[in-house]
Amino acid sequence: VDGPGARGVRPAPDVLEQVERASAVRTALLALPEDRRTALLCKYVEGLSVEALAARLGRTARAIDSLLGRARAQMRSLLAGYLSDLGTRQEPLKDPTNEQFDHPDDETLGLWIQEAGAPEVAPRPGMHVD
Repeated sequence: VDGPGARGVRPAPDVLEQVERASAVRTALLALPEDRRTALLCKYVEGLSVEALAARLGRTARAIDSLLGRARAQMRSLLAGYLSDLGTRQEPLKDPTNEQFDHPDDETLGLWIQEAGAPEVAPRPGMHVD
């Protein structure tokens, strides 16, 4: 039997890396304070501009720029262990000419968030869910 469910067939390393990265990104997003998580998801998953995000959240564009900067910095910090671990476990996937591997720029981080999508947020104690 051929196909993804066939015995002995393993997904390609780049597919595994993408699945693992998406999981790490979702986990990091869940660790962010809610306002930072919301800002990143609105910016990168929903595609809102800074101005539209400011209007939605009732803040100035300058405040949103600052919030996004803090959120991206915290995401990089939260993902540092994953990136370090990935580089040591799967050296062939690390391109030594690509500094973005160890320290993703804003665009790369945005793409990773977009690929990962919004994480499932578990209800907090006392929170009513219909």
